[in-house]
Amino acid sequence: MHSFVRKLAVCVIPVVLLVASGYTARTLREHRHDGMGHSPFAIRNAASVPMVEFVNVALGGFRGIAADILWLRAMRLQEERRFVELAQLSDWITKLEPRLPEVWAYHAHNMGYNISVLMPRAEDRWLWVRNGFELLRDSALPLNPRDATIQRELGWFFQHKIGSDSDRWFAAYYRTRWAAVADRYLAPGGAIPDDSDRTAAALLLENLRMETAVMRAIEARFGRIDWRVPHAQSLYWSWRGLDTATASERLACRRMTYVSLREMAMKHGLLSGDPSSGDYVFAATPNPALLIPAAGFVEETMREHRFGGVRNFYIGLCHGGMIVHAAAGDHETGRLFHGKITDFFNDFQLGYPPYEQALTTPVEFTQNLLQRAGFN
Repeated sequence: MHSFVRKLAVCVIPVVLLVASGYTARTLREHRHDGMGHSPFAIRNAASVPMVEFVNVALGGFRGIAADILWLRAMRLQEERRFVELAQLSDWITKLEPRLPEVWAYHAHNMGYNISVLMPRAEDRWLWVRNGFELLRDSALPLNPRDATIQRELGWFFQHKIGSDSDRWFAAYYRTRWAAVADRYLAPGGAIPDDSDRTAAALLLENLRMETAVMRAIEARFGRIDWRVPHAQSLYWSWRGLDTATASERLACRRMTYVSLREMAMKHGLLSGDPSSGDYVFAATPNPALLIPAAGFVEETMREHRFGGVRNFYIGLCHGGMIVHAAAGDHETGRLFHGKITDFFNDFQLGYPPYEQALTTPVEFTQNLLQRAGFN
């Protein structure tokens, strides 16, 4: 019996892949005829392609073999720089292995990072970046709604690829395009739609996959958020991931949460200008009101995890909070952060300079104290 099944698989798999290649070619021809539309490879429904449904039913446990064959093909297409075909093939692989977060993460990263940087035009790069995070948001999450890894990987797109300058010459363009997208589904000023406006909440959920109840819970914890900036998105998805994250994944989600808060507090927290205007270019100002709740969250993280990097981050955050508020003339809050640093080092029998002296103390002094405490 087992011999018969193996023989059947040997016969069926090549036929399936041959028909699949024909389906893919036909799809690509239709796609080229229609033009390069938005997110052509988003997988809204894993059973929407009849041939994939046939593969799942007919091959059963041999789906893994078919997936392995497609993986080999995908690597070849990558080497040959045949990126449109590669994206379609990635679509097939995720449908064959829809419950493995690593599969989704790999293909999303490939589109958003590896393929995008090979595109010379900003709009083409943005298309591939958007394909990457929408693959996770619109296709992977509906099939794996409680998977913390997928939510964190989605948050990473917004924190790193869009929110930072990792793609040096194009990052500002990504932020501009994202702000315009997000602005369509939010209340004025990037606020959460009012609870009485059910239509707006439904559109937000349908298009950005964001639940107003979760957004309000985040604001109840940290304060007012401008949800149009990219780090607000990484904050949202890492917060969602914390609901189900365990072990190292939980620490990763917490790190993404407090890094997102710091970036909004110190850099891109409040959007400037009108993203709906045709000549808009991304601009944002800090939202320092997030510094105190961010410090509280890091303190909570330190109680939960012994990881030394959290301590380094905490001292850097508190030092930045002290300097920012002192520069703004808010010495009461500046002293609050100074007290947090002092208490931290007192636990290790290490002294920290008084407030006025600390404002001008070189950063190397604090780094030396961290080393003496065993955290640097």
